[in-house]
Amino acid sequence: MAQLEFRWWGVILHLNREEGCWASRGNPEVARLLQSIPEPWRTIVSVAIAVHKLIIGSNVGTEGEDIHFNWLGFAHWFGPRGNLQPCP
Repeated sequence: MAQLEFRWWGVILHLNREEGCWASRGNPEVARLLQSIPEPWRTIVSVAIAVHKLIIGSNVGTEGEDIHFNWLGFAHWFGPRGNLQPCP
């Protein structure tokens, strides 16, 4: 189960392997939600989501992944827990 760990600089999101791989795949609900965003913002948000999904999927370890967010909500570090084992 996903856990949050608060630090002075922001938050660490701890994901297990299953959650990390889920976050790296497409989600039809998110795709429908993106359709409600007007252009050019839809394209910008879609590209940002695609880049983050790629980074998350390639940094999952055998035990999961840690994602560091600063207090503004920007992900600034992605690290595997355990040996690196990207999602299939």
